[in-house]
Amino acid sequence: MVGRAALSRAAAFSLIALASSWAFTPLTGSTWSREISARNSGKAADGQDEAVPFWSAPSTGDWIIRVKQDTDINSAVGVVTAKLQEHGQVAIDFCGQNAAQQACRLLQKQVSGYQKILASLGGSLALLPQQVKANEVTSIQLHARPISWDGNCEGEILRAPNGEDKITGLASSIVNRAQQDTCVRVAALGKEKLYLVMKALIRANNFWGKNAESEEIRLWAIPQLEQLEGMEMMSTVWTIVKGPQL
Repeated sequence: MVGRAALSRAAAFSLIALASSWAFTPLTGSTWSREISARNSGKAADGQDEAVPFWSAPSTGDWIIRVKQDTDINSAVGVVTAKLQEHGQVAIDFCGQNAAQQACRLLQKQVSGYQKILASLGGSLALLPQQVKANEVTSIQLHARPISWDGNCEGEILRAPNGEDKITGLASSIVNRAQQDTCVRVAALGKEKLYLVMKALIRANNFWGKNAESEEIRLWAIPQLEQLEGMEMMSTVWTIVKGPQL
């Protein structure tokens, strides 16, 4: 568990100060570059136009750590906490849905641990997944930093897609809702569905970034575990809100 010292009010203020700004101010450490791939061109499987992928050049900053499917969460959580306090941000680099689940568990602990303190200051820790590519190897970096958020989100909860061929449809729904409302909620049950939601948010930011009026804004996710009506198990609900570009 995250220690009490790590979750003190002083640590929270230190985290906020190092995070540059709560508003829509870009952080350094990641440069977006466009790469058109023949593999990703044409039509998506669900009949919609496939997005031109945005690859982020992977950063080697000290706030980035690598997680694998067999990473010990209890051992790694202290490292993540230290990175947040030192840099005001942290990113977890991983490949595959099993490692994605580990990364989400790690950052969920941070979001939950800082929730009350940051909520009293008008914000929350939020997550932004990016697809990165280096030496022809593709992975995902899941970034976390504090952003402004009032804690309120209402409306219908979108559900995780049933397969890879439905990712574009969910991404489009996220963007359409985000253009009309201040937030969007998406629920996932199990690591497979959570991984698909993560991919959908990457694609949603791809769509979102094509709008010149919103090029300085990205869609971030605030994760919570919730007992949804009609579900026996706890679901991961991502509240997607507007935040800064990296």
